[in-house]
Amino acid sequence: MNTDEFAKQYLWQLADAEALHSFYQHIGGTAAPSAKKDDPDFYFESKKFLLNLHFVDEDYLLKRDVPSYGQAAMRLVSAEIPIATATSKRQPLIALPFDVHTISNRAQLLAAMPKAADKTFELKGSVRNDQWFFPDYRLVCIYKPVDLSLKSIQIISQHY
Repeated sequence: MNTDEFAKQYLWQLADAEALHSFYQHIGGTAAPSAKKDDPDFYFESKKFLLNLHFVDEDYLLKRDVPSYGQAAMRLVSAEIPIATATSKRQPLIALPFDVHTISNRAQLLAAMPKAADKTFELKGSVRNDQWFFPDYRLVCIYKPVDLSLKSIQIISQHY
């Protein structure tokens, strides 16, 4: 599965949607995603795969005035793909638009992408991420601040 396929099949889906629920179980999810009373977010880190999922309470997304979160459905808003280390036992699951094994820094990543970044975020004179916008999602490549090596990739719903 590549980033386009992942975005179309799973992003912005409710956690209890059949396809997303099945995928969540496949990557090791057991407890249903749910918000805490004072926090609309639920994060899941797969122990099997290089994939972390971020769900958000619909009350928060729809800006409903509620006394606490955790009553509404949860929606998948993004996924993060951490960069594997030599000691990582987690397996890749989503194919990226570049070969992560040949990329050691930002310059190589920018050269490997089929088009220039749509947006670059800098903080205190240091590049933190580059973003590419696609019809269903944005792809965010996050760098380590010291050497601009790739730290992780996020796939974020266009609705979020």
